[in-house]
Amino acid sequence: MRPARWVLALGFVAGGIACNGLVGIPDDLPERYGGDAADAPVCPLDADRSNACHECRDQYCCGEYEACHGSSACGSYLDCLAPCTDQKCTLTCIGRNNAGHAVAAPYIACAVRNCAQYCGEPDAGTCLFCQEGSCGAPLFDCASDPDCDTLRVCIAACPAADNTCVQDCRNKAPSGATALYDPFFGCALMACSGQCM
Repeated sequence: MRPARWVLALGFVAGGIACNGLVGIPDDLPERYGGDAADAPVCPLDADRSNACHECRDQYCCGEYEACHGSSACGSYLDCLAPCTDQKCTLTCIGRNNAGHAVAAPYIACAVRNCAQYCGEPDAGTCLFCQEGSCGAPLFDCASDPDCDTLRVCIAACPAADNTCVQDCRNKAPSGATALYDPFFGCALMACSGQCM
C-alpha cells in the first residue's frame, strides 16, 4: 500500500496549485505515444488501476512519480505539505526541504497539467481557476521549475497589494526564475485581474 503522502501530493495543495478541471488530458496524446491511450506506459510503482487519478498520473507523469517516490527528501516534503492550507505553510515546507521541493515540483506540475479533471481540488477558487484555464502553459513552465515555483509561492503568500513583499520575493529569486515567472504573471494579469483582486 502506497504511503498517504504520494496520494496527498495529487490534491495539489503543494505550491498553492489546486486545479479544478479546466486543464484536461493533453491533445497530443497520440503523438506522445505513437497511438492512443492504450499505448501509454503504465507506471510500475502503482498498480491501482481502479483510481482514475492514479491511472492518469501513471500515464503522463511516471518518470516524475518514480523520481519522487525514490527520494526520501521528496517524501518528507510531501509529508510537510499534507496539512498545508495556505501559501505561507507551503513556503515554510520549501524552506525546510529545498531538495525535496526540487524533486516534487516537476511531479506535481506534471500531474496538475495533465490530470486536473481526475485529481484536482474542487474548491480552487475563481482566481486560480482562471489562471489555470487561461495561463496553463506558463503556469506549468513556472511550477515545474523549483526556483520559479518558490518565487510563485512566495508572491502568492504576500498580503494583497504589498508591493514590498512581492519585490522582496523577486529579489531573492535567481534570474532564471523571474524569466519563467514573468510570462505567467503577464498572462494572469491580462486574463484574470478581475478574478484575482
